[in-house]
Amino acid sequence: MTTTTDHAPITPIDDRTAVVDALYRFAAGQDDRDPAVLRSAFTDEATLDFTQPAQRFGAAGPVFRGVDEILTILDILEPLVTSHVVTNPQVAVDGDTATMRALVAAQHVRRDDPARHLLLQNVYDLELRRDSDGFRISTMLIRTLWSDGDPTVLFAPPTPGDGLTLTRAGEHRWIDVGDGVSIAALRVVGAGAGSALLRFAPGARSPAHRHPAGEDLYILSGRVRVGDVVLEAGDYLHTPAGGVHDAASEDGALMYISVPEPVEFLPTDAAVDSATAAR
Repeated sequence: MTTTTDHAPITPIDDRTAVVDALYRFAAGQDDRDPAVLRSAFTDEATLDFTQPAQRFGAAGPVFRGVDEILTILDILEPLVTSHVVTNPQVAVDGDTATMRALVAAQHVRRDDPARHLLLQNVYDLELRRDSDGFRISTMLIRTLWSDGDPTVLFAPPTPGDGLTLTRAGEHRWIDVGDGVSIAALRVVGAGAGSALLRFAPGARSPAHRHPAGEDLYILSGRVRVGDVVLEAGDYLHTPAGGVHDAASEDGALMYISVPEPVEFLPTDAAVDSATAAR
């Protein structure tokens, strides 16, 4: 006897959905405080890099190595209520490997003081590998685009002391910010503000941006164009508050920068006004 139904045949979950599901499991494992679900999102030897968000707020940036270390995130989050909302996943699958970039809005609220919260709008870059149960995350890099609220909800406030900030040679944590530009924070005084090393690879470019509170720039090596000014090793440039410029380097450069307030990047088609650009 043969029966028929109006339903379409059930098909296996497709690769794209399986890749995104790994990130959903990472989010749900944290929000539900479920170590089994959180573990299921990662390969055994996975790494999770949270250095850039921590450095924004002057905290030590951890790189979690191995799934057992990643599970310690649940201990960090124990005093908090969290919600992670995943949007805009961009997935590329190549056989048994995949990559994904997605936006994740991560809300953190103190259980003992619900008026205190920290919202991080993050971008996640992931590499994944397929196994018999689907895809699992092998590397995760988290970067914060913007934040709102009290950073001490998640990051411990600076320890009182003699006020010294020391970074030894070789301790710099370089963050790739795109277009051949990378940055290593030296002293963080607020989200996106402080002093740092800025490195331009050959051919790198930083699009037009505004410095609301100005910028101090010293060229350590190489050659770079800032607005209409070409700078070489040993040159110093101060951009006044409100100054606008772009920057580019044909051969590469290493710079020290200090900004009291975060820069504001302008629309890609915005023209740089030479009257307000650094000269």
